[in-house]
Amino acid sequence: MASIMNSAERPTAMVADSQAALFRVIKIFRQLAIRIPDDISLMVYDDIPELEIFEVSLTTVGPSIIKLAVMALDILTGEAKPEEGTRWIKEVVEAELIVRGSTRVVPS
Repeated sequence: MASIMNSAERPTAMVADSQAALFRVIKIFRQLAIRIPDDISLMVYDDIPELEIFEVSLTTVGPSIIKLAVMALDILTGEAKPEEGTRWIKEVVEAELIVRGSTRVVPS
């Protein structure tokens, strides 16, 4: 990733797909003196309280933890029923985008 960040075609934004990836990305950004969001926008998957440790509040995308918990309870209590003829319960959870201080509009 360091080679990508040092290239002439440096990306303007990056998405970390996990907290583990986020910590690696932040470490590399610090080593290369890349500032969020001044030099690059950063977004991470999953809005968890632990993300508050960073200097910049992070933009997140992912399912609502509350909605996931409600769905899990519905399944465990029998409120959610399998599709007819199957034993499977299919649920779709829409992702939520929470825009915070780690992203910016790139000037054209």
